[in-house]
Amino acid sequence: MLSLRLKSSHIRMALCHTYIHNWNLMQSGQQLILIDWEGLKLAPVEADLMFLTDKPYYHDFLTVYQKKHPHFVINPDALQFYQGRRKLEDIWEFIEQILNDKQVGDARTTTLKSLRKVLKEIDD
Repeated sequence: MLSLRLKSSHIRMALCHTYIHNWNLMQSGQQLILIDWEGLKLAPVEADLMFLTDKPYYHDFLTVYQKKHPHFVINPDALQFYQGRRKLEDIWEFIEQILNDKQVGDARTTTLKSLRKVLKEIDD
Protein backbone atom coordinates (compact mmCIF):
# COMPACT_ATOMS: atom_id res chain seq x y z
CA MET A 1 0.00 0.00 0.00
CA LEU A 2 2.80 2.41 0.87
CA SER A 3 4.54 1.73 -2.42
CA LEU A 4 1.38 2.49 -4.39
CA ARG A 5 0.73 5.69 -2.41
CA LEU A 6 4.29 6.85 -2.99
CA LYS A 7 4.14 6.13 -6.72
CA SER A 8 1.05 8.31 -7.06
CA SER A 9 2.41 11.13 -4.89
CA HIS A 10 4.60 14.00 -5.98
CA ILE A 11 7.44 13.35 -3.58
CA ARG A 12 10.71 15.21 -4.03
CA MET A 13 13.55 13.06 -5.32
CA ALA A 14 17.29 13.50 -4.71
CA LEU A 15 20.48 11.56 -5.25
CA CYS A 16 20.66 9.20 -2.28
CA HIS A 17 23.46 7.05 -0.93
CA THR A 18 20.96 4.39 0.28
CA TYR A 19 23.27 2.79 2.86
CA ILE A 20 24.48 5.34 5.39
CA HIS A 21 26.23 3.82 8.39
CA ASN A 22 29.43 4.44 10.33
CA TRP A 23 31.57 2.25 8.06
CA ASN A 24 30.67 4.48 5.12
CA LEU A 25 31.82 7.66 6.84
CA MET A 26 35.35 9.01 6.98
CA GLN A 27 36.51 12.05 8.89
CA SER A 28 38.84 14.61 7.35
CA GLY A 29 39.55 17.44 9.76
CA GLN A 30 36.15 18.79 10.79
CA GLN A 31 34.34 17.23 7.82
CA LEU A 32 32.60 13.89 7.46
CA ILE A 33 32.92 12.33 4.03
CA LEU A 34 30.40 9.77 2.84
CA ILE A 35 32.09 6.94 0.88
CA ASP A 36 30.98 3.75 -0.93
CA TRP A 37 28.41 5.18 -3.31
CA GLU A 38 27.63 1.92 -5.13
CA GLY A 39 23.95 2.16 -4.10
CA LEU A 40 23.55 5.68 -5.51
CA LYS A 41 20.04 6.23 -6.82
CA LEU A 42 17.40 8.86 -7.37
CA ALA A 43 14.98 8.43 -4.48
CA PRO A 44 13.11 10.33 -1.81
CA VAL A 45 15.44 11.81 0.83
CA GLU A 46 13.80 9.48 3.36
CA ALA A 47 15.74 6.62 1.70
CA ASP A 48 18.82 8.04 3.45
CA LEU A 49 17.21 9.63 6.50
CA MET A 50 15.78 6.29 7.61
CA PHE A 51 19.27 5.20 8.65
CA LEU A 52 19.52 8.12 11.07
CA THR A 53 16.15 8.17 12.86
CA ASP A 54 17.36 6.04 15.79
CA LYS A 55 20.60 7.99 16.28
CA PRO A 56 20.95 10.47 19.18
CA TYR A 57 21.98 13.23 16.75
CA TYR A 58 19.01 12.76 14.39
CA HIS A 59 17.11 15.91 15.40
CA ASP A 60 20.27 18.02 15.21
CA PHE A 61 21.02 16.61 11.77
CA LEU A 62 17.46 17.27 10.60
CA THR A 63 17.63 20.87 11.87
CA VAL A 64 20.81 21.50 9.88
CA TYR A 65 19.36 19.74 6.81
CA GLN A 66 16.21 21.84 6.95
CA LYS A 67 18.28 25.04 7.13
CA LYS A 68 19.87 24.03 3.81
CA HIS A 69 16.52 22.82 2.43
CA PRO A 70 13.93 25.05 4.12
CA HIS A 71 10.89 23.58 2.37
CA PHE A 72 11.72 19.97 3.24
CA VAL A 73 9.20 18.11 5.36
CA ILE A 74 9.57 14.42 6.14
CA ASN A 75 7.06 12.26 4.31
CA PRO A 76 6.01 9.69 6.95
CA ASP A 77 4.82 7.22 4.29
CA ALA A 78 8.21 7.33 2.54
CA LEU A 79 10.07 6.94 5.82
CA GLN A 80 7.93 3.97 6.83
CA PHE A 81 8.28 2.40 3.38
CA TYR A 82 12.09 2.57 3.37
CA GLN A 83 12.38 1.37 6.97
CA GLY A 84 10.07 -1.57 6.26
CA ARG A 85 11.85 -2.45 3.04
CA ARG A 86 15.19 -2.39 4.84
CA LYS A 87 13.89 -4.80 7.48
CA LEU A 88 12.71 -7.19 4.75
CA GLU A 89 16.14 -6.98 3.10
CA ASP A 90 17.80 -7.74 6.45
CA ILE A 91 15.52 -10.74 7.02
CA TRP A 92 16.40 -12.07 3.56
CA GLU A 93 20.12 -11.59 4.22
CA PHE A 94 19.98 -13.41 7.58
CA ILE A 95 18.00 -16.32 6.15
CA GLU A 96 20.41 -16.54 3.22
CA GLN A 97 23.35 -16.67 5.67
CA ILE A 98 21.69 -19.41 7.72
CA LEU A 99 20.86 -21.50 4.65
CA ASN A 100 23.94 -20.97 2.48
CA ASP A 101 26.88 -20.05 4.69
CA LYS A 102 28.64 -22.68 6.74
CA GLN A 103 27.95 -20.85 9.99
CA VAL A 104 28.70 -22.65 13.22
CA GLY A 105 28.91 -21.69 16.87
CA ASP A 106 28.94 -17.98 17.67
CA ALA A 107 28.48 -16.88 14.05
CA ARG A 108 25.25 -18.86 13.70
CA THR A 109 24.04 -17.73 17.13
CA THR A 110 24.68 -14.08 16.22
CA THR A 111 22.83 -14.42 12.91
CA LEU A 112 19.85 -16.09 14.60
CA LYS A 113 19.74 -13.35 17.28
CA SER A 114 19.83 -10.67 14.60
CA LEU A 115 17.04 -12.40 12.67
CA ARG A 116 14.88 -12.70 15.81
CA LYS A 117 15.45 -9.01 16.59
CA VAL A 118 14.29 -7.83 13.15
CA LEU A 119 11.30 -10.19 13.20
CA LYS A 120 10.31 -8.87 16.63
CA GLU A 121 10.56 -5.27 15.37
CA ILE A 122 8.15 -6.10 12.57
CA ASP A 123 5.78 -7.82 15.01
CA ASP A 124 5.76 -4.85 17.41
